[in-house]
Amino acid sequence: MMGSRTDRLLSRDLVAVLVAQTFFGYSFSSFLLFPKYLAVELGTNAAQIGQVATVNRLSTMVGLLVSGVMVDRLGRRPFLMGGAALMALASLSFFWVHEFGALIFFLRSLQGLAFGMAFAAGSALVVDLAPPQKLAQAIGYFGVTMLSTNALAPLSVEVLADFSGWRLAFTVAGLGAFVCVLASFLIREPSRGGGESAQVSRFLDVALDPKQLRCAAVISIVGAAFATVFVLHQPFAVELGMDQLSLFFVGYTVAALLVRLGAGPFVDRIGRSRVAVGSLFIYAVAVALTTDLANVGLVRLGALLGLAHGFFYPSFNALVVEGASQHDRGKIMAVFQAWFTAGGALGTFFLGSLAYSRGYPVVFMTVGFATFLAFGILVLSPEGRSAFRRRAS
Repeated sequence: MMGSRTDRLLSRDLVAVLVAQTFFGYSFSSFLLFPKYLAVELGTNAAQIGQVATVNRLSTMVGLLVSGVMVDRLGRRPFLMGGAALMALASLSFFWVHEFGALIFFLRSLQGLAFGMAFAAGSALVVDLAPPQKLAQAIGYFGVTMLSTNALAPLSVEVLADFSGWRLAFTVAGLGAFVCVLASFLIREPSRGGGESAQVSRFLDVALDPKQLRCAAVISIVGAAFATVFVLHQPFAVELGMDQLSLFFVGYTVAALLVRLGAGPFVDRIGRSRVAVGSLFIYAVAVALTTDLANVGLVRLGALLGLAHGFFYPSFNALVVEGASQHDRGKIMAVFQAWFTAGGALGTFFLGSLAYSRGYPVVFMTVGFATFLAFGILVLSPEGRSAFRRRAS
């Protein structure tokens, strides 16, 4: 069995994980404005931007799936450190990018693999270290480590890029990932014991479990919606004459952080299913409103999406992982994020091409409709139907 664990959520080791992930998050979030860099600095079109985003997300999915298996066998911390080191190397290598070409695809592939490794390891550590009754709250705090840099990093990137060019911004991003490597040495990985080895499920058994497949349908559509808005709103905003694109990430981050920090403890109390169903409806509304970006504005759109994602992701994630053996948590968390990423990869590829040929409003109408479809799937599923049952007093 794992070492003693109390009901206290923020233990020394969990805090160490969150600190390491925050520095990794700065490096990762520095590339949220990469579509702007491609459009403004290198003159690429929507289809090319979508292709780069797709390659990044496909490599992320590979990193998640491979690491999801290996972290349950070999431990969590080595993959967190390895992912951070790879992110640092790839980020620093953007110093040599001068034009749109194969090097961009290669480096974004390395960054996707790095994110998959770090996420699979970090999320599994959080689930290991969290008290079971505070699981959704812990997952929410894990998300905060990324969210806290979703505004800071794009803001600093725009300032650094205006001051001294994009290469300086990418170099600072690489240094952030290197600090994550150093911070990872502070983490004491809990022992998972060997007495339950017979209960370890094969990866395919976990991935093809009926519950996981139902949840995969929902989270892959949400992933497509999330990635499409995050990536394609940037060239859309440039087309509309907007300049300070980091305002979207400020609105998104402030709203999501308020949800995770202020309302996080209530997710487990109100009911994960209720929160997931309600927030997914708001999610669909936010995605559909992107068609009217000129009137909605970057800050308000970001805030509405941050509100929805801040509630939905940790509550639905907790629904997916609850009741699982501790030996399978790494696999489940990795599969969950892999489906989210796969949806984003397909979404940015096909919808980027659609935006190039038919325009951005058609794209956001399409993905908005798909998100309402995901809402219907969740409501009809066993996980969603429990939202409408009366809670025992």
